[in-house]
Amino acid sequence: MKFTSHKAINGSVAVFLGFDLMGIVTMTLGSVLPDIIDKTLSGNSEIVWDRVHRTLSHWWIIWALILYFSHRNSDIFVLSMPVFKIVSHLAFGSLLHILCDSMTLGGVPLFNPFRQSFGLRLFHTGSPQEYVFVTIIASTLLYFGVGK
Repeated sequence: MKFTSHKAINGSVAVFLGFDLMGIVTMTLGSVLPDIIDKTLSGNSEIVWDRVHRTLSHWWIIWALILYFSHRNSDIFVLSMPVFKIVSHLAFGSLLHILCDSMTLGGVPLFNPFRQSFGLRLFHTGSPQEYVFVTIIASTLLYFGVGK
């Protein structure tokens, strides 16, 4: 999925779940974090990008573990900042990113982080079908989430 699609879905999920502004912002940042990691690792080289994209950064097990351990410690503050709560929102946003990418034809890793073996494969990234899917999901979540 495209960056805008990830941000729209994650932002609307955060609103639907009743997160505060910090939660919405950090979940939205988490929505693009796996791709930012890949872009950083690839150094903007298309060849390297093709090799690293949707490998370790898109492996749900890593993000699930980060979410689990950060959520368990979410009441700990460092310098008056809820660091673990922020990390928890970033990890949750990254997990939603992976779930969304599993809808595309490329798929995501399931048990082997170097093999994109899992996905519903409903549409191509950037296709009109992706944008229709995102519009329906985000609109529905926002409709039922705003003002509750």
